[in-house]
Amino acid sequence: MTRWQDSKGSADMMQSFVSWKNRLSNDLTIISGVHYTHFLLNNSNAIEPRLGVKWTANKRSTFSLGAGMHSRIESVSTYLYNELQPDGTYQYLNRDLDLSKSIHGVLGYNFSVNENLYVKTELYYQHLYNMPVHNDSNSYQSLVNSSYGIPYIDLVNEGTGRNYGVELTVERFFNKGYYFLLTGSLYKSEFEALDGITRSTRFDAGYASNFLFGKEWTFGSEKNKAFALNTKVTLIGGNRYTPVDLEASQAAGHTVYQTDQGFSAKGDPIFFTNIGVTYRIDKKRMTHAFKIDVRNVTNNRARIREWYSDRTQSIQYDTQLSMIPNLIYTLKF
Repeated sequence: MTRWQDSKGSADMMQSFVSWKNRLSNDLTIISGVHYTHFLLNNSNAIEPRLGVKWTANKRSTFSLGAGMHSRIESVSTYLYNELQPDGTYQYLNRDLDLSKSIHGVLGYNFSVNENLYVKTELYYQHLYNMPVHNDSNSYQSLVNSSYGIPYIDLVNEGTGRNYGVELTVERFFNKGYYFLLTGSLYKSEFEALDGITRSTRFDAGYASNFLFGKEWTFGSEKNKAFALNTKVTLIGGNRYTPVDLEASQAAGHTVYQTDQGFSAKGDPIFFTNIGVTYRIDKKRMTHAFKIDVRNVTNNRARIREWYSDRTQSIQYDTQLSMIPNLIYTLKF
């Protein structure tokens, strides 16, 4: 049995910031500031200047501009990963990793149709640098693609990447018994590891959209009872994954990936609809609510990644979660 983790200690992070708000006129506001991050586990730190500008062109139109530097720590397990050495001791390979860093830029436009409805669009670009990647010039592994687990590899802060795209939002606030929200995004997400090849990240789905709608009816002699219907419809382009090498997997008896084709394959588009129905009773001192919530009501099963089954000698697929019904009761007092 291989021991991966056997560590005790703390991994604290300190953050501080200072900001200045300058209202140059009734229509133009500038907010500038500096954010500081210090990771006490290895004393890595970052000083991050940030700037925001808001210009109100008229009563309905507002333009905004934002730019700044940001940083983050990885999961604590990344820093505490230790590996057995030839002399029988364990060494922390990634304990001294620096902070992952990025530079953000956003340009936005907001149009108020009326007091309850607005439209917003944003263009954004994010440059990633100092990203932890596998310390191997032939490897495509980067923590920019990490979503869970412990990276059992030696890491260095030499990776890069970028995210850019456009987003559109149309929102109606709750009024006269209903609301809705429509969002759409077209985007690109790329990275480079030590192999120097530009690849799509795991999350480079290309597009994403959501539609939320809710309606509430009140009734009863005191209008203290309500029936509500809420729904959410989501469509996301398939996430990326590394394809399986079937012949090599059959020979090895376990999953072997085509490492020269990192994240070149794309899963099915992910579509799901959630529906919630609520019956609520409002009393002077408490509120009862009974809710039926069904996730993925159409039971879509998009393929999201593949793996090799030695039992069937074939490629198998993981899929999105099937339909999940929930019955919920809440009491507020």
